Amino acid sequence: MTDEVKHIAVLDSSGFVLRVVKSASACPPGEASASCVELPDWKGWPQAPFESAQLRLVGGELIWVDIRTSAEKDASARARRDSQLRASDWTQVRDAPLTAAQVTAWASWRQQLRDLPAHPSWPGMAWPTQPAL
Repeated sequence: MTDEVKHIAVLDSSGFVLRVVKSASACPPGEASASCVELPDWKGWPQAPFESAQLRLVGGELIWVDIRTSAEKDASARARRDSQLRASDWTQVRDAPLTAAQVTAWASWRQQLRDLPAHPSWPGMAWPTQPAL
């Protein structure tokens, strides 16, 4: 009788998932047993919610952890903000096909974007909602 094949997460010393393997034993040969955890409901690698995310086992659950440095997070947020400002530049030109109220709403949103880096939780705070057209 053969043992049932299980999905086993091989972890590093910090609990980050290095790889997932199929194995009939609790831990694949050559791996320290303390660095292996069975994944009974494994359905394949989930989609990462953001770039530079890595799976980590926390409290028996796999969660995504952002492993970027503070400088990388800041640069990414600034690039996102700058892109949104560039994409909405047209809303502030004199002949934009918007009402005066829409122009004002877009101007306010754009100012909120420019103010984001001064926010105490930058870059991890909630972003302002873009106005409707």
